[in-house]
Amino acid sequence: MEFPEVIDLNVGGRHLTTSLSTLRKYPDSRLAAMFSGRYPITKDKDGRFFIDVDGDVFLHILNFLRFQTLPPPEAALAVQNYAEYFGLRELCNRQQEWGPVFVKSLKDKWKSKMDGYESCLRQVRDGLLTCNFDNGYFYIQFSDLSKHMFSRCNVAGISDGHLVISVTFYSSKTLRSTLIRFLNDDLRRINIFLEGEEAYRPESSCECRVAFRYILR
Repeated sequence: MEFPEVIDLNVGGRHLTTSLSTLRKYPDSRLAAMFSGRYPITKDKDGRFFIDVDGDVFLHILNFLRFQTLPPPEAALAVQNYAEYFGLRELCNRQQEWGPVFVKSLKDKWKSKMDGYESCLRQVRDGLLTCNFDNGYFYIQFSDLSKHMFSRCNVAGISDGHLVISVTFYSSKTLRSTLIRFLNDDLRRINIFLEGEEAYRPESSCECRVAFRYILR
């Protein structure tokens, strides 16, 4: 298949125009392979080559290919996903050097070494699914299994009628403050937000339990 030197694209409904040399800039990439002539590529009704991804994100891909410019921080993670998909290792590596992608990679590395973190995240998910909870306020109660038996240590101040999800962990393996900070970061991605900074604790001075209020929007 022969391609013109100027390529009209329909990227998820957004019309973009670029040069063939730009799309082929990195010959080993999947994007270059798409426009190599070795594979069929779909066209829309107006003859534009169709790529089924978000056009606003793909524009940052084109700008990197054209000028080596990196996306703004708020778009960096989405662009990284596309860079991986299209096999643009140069863009992936540049973004890994610093900025939001670097920070995410660093956090993911820390979380992978945090014993029991995935279990805590799964406990929150399972608690929401079990109760068919889809919006509003609820509480997450963190219970430290490294402390003494806490059957009598009831958290004070939680309003009646609200969902309380119990998350258990071992402080001997995972620092509670670090666990909660990373958990809050992951929960924000699914529209669950910490509501205020107030911590709900047992009436005694025991540190075996603490609860926080969240909202699912």
